[in-house]
Amino acid sequence: MFLGVFLSIWIARTLGPVDFGALNYAISLVGIFSIFSTLGLDGILVNRLLHLRSEAKGIDSEIFLLGSAISMRLFGSVVSLFLIFLYLNFFETGLGLEPKVLALMFSFLSLSLVIQAFDSVKHHFESIGNARAMFFPQMFGLVAAAIFRIIAIYANAGLAWFSFLILFEAFLTILLIHVSFYRTTKKTIKICFSVESFFLLLKDSWPLALSGLAVLIYTRVDSIILASSLGGEEVGIYSAALRLSEVWYFFPTIFSVTFFPRLFELHHADQAMFESKLTLLLRGLFITSFLISVVVSIFSDEIIQMIFGGRYSRAAEMLEVHIWTSVFVFMGVASGPWYLIKKLNHLLLFRTLFGALCNIVMNMILIPKLGAKGAAISALITQAVAAFFADYVNPQSRPLFHLKLRAMVPFVR
Repeated sequence: MFLGVFLSIWIARTLGPVDFGALNYAISLVGIFSIFSTLGLDGILVNRLLHLRSEAKGIDSEIFLLGSAISMRLFGSVVSLFLIFLYLNFFETGLGLEPKVLALMFSFLSLSLVIQAFDSVKHHFESIGNARAMFFPQMFGLVAAAIFRIIAIYANAGLAWFSFLILFEAFLTILLIHVSFYRTTKKTIKICFSVESFFLLLKDSWPLALSGLAVLIYTRVDSIILASSLGGEEVGIYSAALRLSEVWYFFPTIFSVTFFPRLFELHHADQAMFESKLTLLLRGLFITSFLISVVVSIFSDEIIQMIFGGRYSRAAEMLEVHIWTSVFVFMGVASGPWYLIKKLNHLLLFRTLFGALCNIVMNMILIPKLGAKGAAISALITQAVAAFFADYVNPQSRPLFHLKLRAMVPFVR
């Protein structure tokens, strides 16, 4: 994780705000359309694999489920490619790049969606809590891509090469995860398709897919609006602040994935213990995110100057605001298993759709007035609304709101 951030910073310093902004714009745009290739299957697959294992269905049933998921995601990735092509032909990017560079950059990033359709196999390891089996392939892929990125930096490579290396890293990492699956199970994943499995998975995953789209909108649309309004340089400066703010987001993801199987068991065995463990997880992540936010916001100027240099000095005012989104992001990610275990995916959809709408409105209001700092303020308001206050609106999710409040303020009952 930190190696990737270090290289991203190095690339930002090498490319400069304009080209770095163009690369991040492309990543954001492809990221928004990637929801059609992921289809919200991540949480659903872990849940279904746990059910299959509890019913002693055997490894072949798991392989069929994973193969069906891959076929669904391959179909969805084709849809994503088509939509990206339509967008680029009908809307102006505002980046001012040469057509050849623009085409290559988006081609490589879009093809990575096809490759990532095969990463469904990682959910086998998540469902059994075997993080080590995923860690080494991901680390090897990251290190190998890092070596080539360093070579590209010294060779003064352009945007197309850095885009290609994103595709290369995805391919190598997923290949190694499949090798790890074979080594532990002596089985291979075969792509298969069943109409019954397709609709069964889609029935459960579509709320998560729409929810994921909403999340992508309110985490990526700011770059799109910034580029169309103020150009690629503003996106580059804003992206520098985001790099240092979002680098901490892996904490809640790791802990949530690790805790999920245990929380799943406790929910069916001991409800009081389930709530106690979830509150403990939420409290630990709240304290961590709060301390990070305080330190980073106080020293934002020094951090930006030291890491990115003078060309990105304006990113400090954005970082001191955006870093506080981590408080709500940590809580939101940690509460994800609660929705999945309680089978309240439709409420998760409401929460994130409301957040996406809030983010679009706030960006449209604040970016013209405050530029990239307006985008940072919009992000903070959106995360607070979507990851915390929205839980209070519906009576079914209100218990989760009280768990979060109790985690943040221990004397609240």
